[in-house]
Amino acid sequence: RAANIGDAIVTTPSTTLDNTVRLIDQYKAAAEAAGKTPAPVIMRDAWVAGSRKEAEEVYGPEVMAAYQYYWQNGLPEFLAIKEESELTLDRVAKDRIIMGDPEECLTEFQRWSEGTGAESCLLRLRHAHSGGPSHAQIMKTIDLIGDRIIPYME
Repeated sequence: RAANIGDAIVTTPSTTLDNTVRLIDQYKAAAEAAGKTPAPVIMRDAWVAGSRKEAEEVYGPEVMAAYQYYWQNGLPEFLAIKEESELTLDRVAKDRIIMGDPEECLTEFQRWSEGTGAESCLLRLRHAHSGGPSHAQIMKTIDLIGDRIIPYME
């Protein structure tokens, strides 16, 4: 539908790279069939910090509050997780959440851009389910993104 009635598609932040690529490929084919130029936008949960440990401490509890809500409500991305105790940051972050120090995050942003062909990325830095991270913490990560990520993206 997005390809037929919209100008772009914005993907969900909770999908893995493989699932996002499949969705975007379907969208691109439909857009081209409708005579439109595909314009995928990837949405990611992301947190850039001084270290991976800091990112996990600041952002981990916030993003996991959202993912716990999604899991409790049967989001297909999390159907393989049968027990709440299996819903851990280590398990869900891989290939889904862009989080860590600037170099690690830059590598991941580039991988997602190359994998999906998306030229735009919408970042979810704050979570309604938890109310955090704080404004000051968000501004710090935005500064890092502006200084250490964006200048190196093509």
